[in-house]
Amino acid sequence: MRRSDIEVEGLAATVVEPDRPNGRVVFCFPGGGMSRRYFDLDGTYSMAGHLAGSGFTVVAVDHPGVGDSPPPAEPWDLTPSYVADRDAGAVAALRTRIGGTAIGLGHSMGSMLTVVAQARHRCFDALALLGWAHGEGYRDTALAGHLSPEELALVGDPSVPEANIVELAKRRFGRPLPVGSTTTSEFLLGGMAVTAEGLEAIAHARSALLAVCGLASMLKLVGPDVAALDVPVLVGVGERDITVDVRQTAPSLAACPDITLYVLPGAGHNHNIAPNRTALWERVAVWAEGI
Repeated sequence: MRRSDIEVEGLAATVVEPDRPNGRVVFCFPGGGMSRRYFDLDGTYSMAGHLAGSGFTVVAVDHPGVGDSPPPAEPWDLTPSYVADRDAGAVAALRTRIGGTAIGLGHSMGSMLTVVAQARHRCFDALALLGWAHGEGYRDTALAGHLSPEELALVGDPSVPEANIVELAKRRFGRPLPVGSTTTSEFLLGGMAVTAEGLEAIAHARSALLAVCGLASMLKLVGPDVAALDVPVLVGVGERDITVDVRQTAPSLAACPDITLYVLPGAGHNHNIAPNRTALWERVAVWAEGI
């Protein structure tokens, strides 16, 4: 396989090309506080390398303001619609260079942004949404417990203007791009037996957090975008993830022709350093080969 770092539409990306391409391209978008390196960690922790070994071309992209992708002049402009539009623009440009079936894969906040990009631009033929779920019961999760009463009152309301989310993010974070702390967070590891090598590997994926997008992801404002999805979707979470029960997601995906739900046993939120991470990667590969 071959790795190359590129710039496309102003965003940084890493392309991992297999020796024998299978005609499927997986575009990967990281979650809050992490860069594209989350998908291509050192050693045996590289999801990109694993998928490339099965014939997939993998493109990991840094959102604007994350990793090696520069922010706009006004970083508070990094709202979900802005970031999703920039991500979709990079995908469109790359699809003219790399043919084949395009699969959008996100992790956590990156899943939310992938959903928004698909709803606004229809840039993917299928979606793999990891560390993310959408449905009843969210207010009872530990993640929702981190919201203020004012924020909690907005959960699930798609009519909330992005300008309001920006103001709430200013109060919560103070800065538009605070330093992320999600890579080795005990809350996100969920008690997994992660090795010292795994913790060291994922530490290198640490990056700025998109404050507005991170808060928007916690507020679950994308119900209409989820309902509009009409391509095959895989939703994969850890057994000890921070999401709602993944089975609650299926009713929200009524327009999808193909829905796959997967739970990685014993795993927390940061699946790519879980002891059994390859089980998730293989499930994604088998699903994607059937698209």
